Amino acid sequence: AAPPLIGLALGVKLFGGEYVKQSVLSSGTGSAGGISGLIGGLDRWDYAILGFIGLSAVLVVTLFVRRRSRLQQPSVGFPTVLVLAVSFWVLYKAEKLGLPAVLPAARLGAFYSLVAALLIGVALLTVGRVVDRSPRKPLITGMIGLLAAALLLAGGFTLPKPEGNRYQYDEAVQTYLRIRGEIVTGDWTIVSPVDEFPLVEAYGWHMNLWEFVRDAEPGSGTAPGLPTSNVFFYVETIPLEENTPIVAADARKPFPVFTKGDLSAFYYKGENRRILEAKMYRWVQWYMRKYPDKMTLYADTPNLKVYRLKQEARIPPVKLPVLPRETEGVW
Repeated sequence: AAPPLIGLALGVKLFGGEYVKQSVLSSGTGSAGGISGLIGGLDRWDYAILGFIGLSAVLVVTLFVRRRSRLQQPSVGFPTVLVLAVSFWVLYKAEKLGLPAVLPAARLGAFYSLVAALLIGVALLTVGRVVDRSPRKPLITGMIGLLAAALLLAGGFTLPKPEGNRYQYDEAVQTYLRIRGEIVTGDWTIVSPVDEFPLVEAYGWHMNLWEFVRDAEPGSGTAPGLPTSNVFFYVETIPLEENTPIVAADARKPFPVFTKGDLSAFYYKGENRRILEAKMYRWVQWYMRKYPDKMTLYADTPNLKVYRLKQEARIPPVKLPVLPRETEGVW
């Protein structure tokens, strides 16, 4: 309970209020919701979890019946684990079921994994109790061990990265620590994808990459503005999950519009991240040529370049110029 209380004391709002509100408003409106959408969205890991839930349910019911409606001390936690597992699985698949989501699936998975580990333990205990009563226990346990090892190896090598990927360049974190150590708290802003947002809370400010690019695009009706003296632009010259650098052609592609949902998923759909990074890089290069005394290269690494803009801190903020149309094709 300490981290949430410390965050509230520092004025950091609890995550999820607006997310849950939007989720409630949008639940049930998609075509993929309901049982049919859920069945179509199940993968092998979902079937495995449902299988473990079934085994655990068999164990709980069997113990309950055999002991005449009373569980012994070592077994009283089994029903709780079962209920938690079912509840977390439903929350994890809320979007597929057309239900309101409490947290994005990528974040909920961090908590669900703990419950799933307990659930798997209970399910394996069920199998163990059945095997204990068999005269061929050594043979069965050996076969189960080989099967489990094969499943782990097969699953481990083919398991895709979770949505949102939950990682970022080491250079991004190292540069953030440098910014936090050198700049006065509250007087700096990072412009980047959503990955840096959890880092800056209570120390600085963050603007989403897609919002800045939208406002800085040629013909934009609302020029971007940030109220802090220092603005740091995180430009991934090689976008995460890719091996090739951004090029001028990427910046000329249509702006990928974000409507609703999980931002961490939006940045990994198609070429969204590559296009947005290229467009911001184009704007930064143009601005640096026009105002070399205001924009400088703060950090330069093979995958990431961080640019620092020094400006006057004001509320309302000074508006930054929009990219002129005549320079739209200039890299």
